[in-house]
Amino acid sequence: AEEAYTAGLICDVGKLVFEAELRDLNLDLPELEGKNFAEVEKIFFGMSHADMGAELARRWEFPEALMDAIAHHHSPSQSSKKTALPAAVHIADNIVNRLGIGLGCDGASYALEAYALDRLGLSDGSLDHLLAQTMAQFQESESLRKGSAI
Repeated sequence: AEEAYTAGLICDVGKLVFEAELRDLNLDLPELEGKNFAEVEKIFFGMSHADMGAELARRWEFPEALMDAIAHHHSPSQSSKKTALPAAVHIADNIVNRLGIGLGCDGASYALEAYALDRLGLSDGSLDHLLAQTMAQFQESESLRKGSAI
């Protein structure tokens, strides 16, 4: 559980490296139309934020499982490890994106891989249930946060 929590928190660490440059890029170019953000990152930076994050994790000597989850949080089926962690992070990332939580300039442009659901033994119905639970918990935490504001 701790490993999954950590992977979820740091899966987008590679975005931090690109963040300053992204602010100044013109993303309205015709050749970028229809491309997801990882493809756009590869055009401008030669790698995606997932690739950059995995490289940071390697340099920081993170465990192999975390490097793999960071590298494949948008493409868990491409992981050679075939562990559940990249699939779990992929699904969690998809859920928060669908709820509009923490969306950056990439928005919700990443498709959910059916492989991730299969790998974790989930169905579309169970994903909808997770989505509803996550939204309820988010709304409750927002209510508590606003209620405790001074």
